Parts: sequence; C-alpha cells; structure tokens
Amino acid sequence: MPSDNNSGERAIRFAVLIFKNIFANGSEAGGAQTQALSMTIMRTLKMRGHNPM
Repeated sequence: MPSDNNSGERAIRFAVLIFKNIFANGSEAGGAQTQALSMTIMRTLKMRGHNPM
C-alpha cells in the first residue's frame, strides 16, 4: 500500500480543473450530480484502458 495519495489526487485532478473553469455546477438542478456521474464513468473507462470518447 503506498504511503501517499498521489494516485487519488491524480484521479480527481481533471474534475477539479473542470469545476474551477466552469463554475456553474450548482446553477441548474442536478448539474453537479450529472457531472459527477459522467466523470465517474469516463474516468473508470480510462482506468480500464478504454477510450471514453
């Protein structure tokens, strides 16, 4: 087990950058949940070696 959380930080880095740039997740009902779900699916596919796009 690694003694740091670098892999966890790298996994959420993309989401943090998107959130900082868009800044509109909470503006419409369910926007944040929709983004979280879609990003979870995309990152899972990428981690498993698939192209999410």
